[in-house]
Amino acid sequence: EPASIAGGCICCLPDDGGLDVALARLADPKLRLDAIIVEASGLADPVAVSRIIRFSGVDGVRPGGVVDVLDAATHFDTVDRDAT
Repeated sequence: EPASIAGGCICCLPDDGGLDVALARLADPKLRLDAIIVEASGLADPVAVSRIIRFSGVDGVRPGGVVDVLDAATHFDTVDRDAT
């Protein structure tokens, strides 16, 4: 069952934004989950999201990796446009 975090994107949450509560609920050993997947918005900084999870304070929760999805057809045009 998905757990939502009030306040929008994980990268924009204040310290009391509910992330620890959601992670603690999902990390409950009774659920026997192998992994918790955190989906952030396209504007999120992957390093910041990983850091937020790493320092969440929830026992047994740690970042395991980052997967970025991008639009291959327009990616380089966007990067080149934003670099100027």
